Amino acid sequence: MPGRPQMVLTDRAELIRLIDARFTSAVDLAATSGVNRQTIGWLRGGHRSSTSRRSADALARALGVPTAALFRPWHGDDSSPSTTEPLLLKIGEVADALRCGETHVYRLIAAGELDTTDVATPGSSKSKSRVPRESLHAYVRRQTRSAPRPNRSPASTP
Repeated sequence: MPGRPQMVLTDRAELIRLIDARFTSAVDLAATSGVNRQTIGWLRGGHRSSTSRRSADALARALGVPTAALFRPWHGDDSSPSTTEPLLLKIGEVADALRCGETHVYRLIAAGELDTTDVATPGSSKSKSRVPRESLHAYVRRQTRSAPRPNRSPASTP
């Protein structure tokens, strides 16, 4: 967002803890803070790590903490907040990255090849499985095989 000061989330775990302790849903937090529910979901779920200063201030105020407890200013000296990669990937995103189907991803999870994290609300009967980005990278590294090197014997001399 050119021209708008960006704030980078520094403690996602603390954000989640505060939301869970003080609000029953992102909708309640959105109504209290005036911050878009989707923005709250993106920050909470790891899909984004930045927001505007106005939103960061409003979230911190609604959660009862100083803005600096959760956010720091983005000065342009680190990776662009808008291109920060999410920490956790949805099953479909993993399938897209591997260029395979979701069923194959679920089989890799069942076989223990990919780790998962359940991000469902505590007490929820439905699971929301996510794959840590590092688990996907580790799987690809384990599966990568070096190409056989051609046999380069010295040219025979007559």
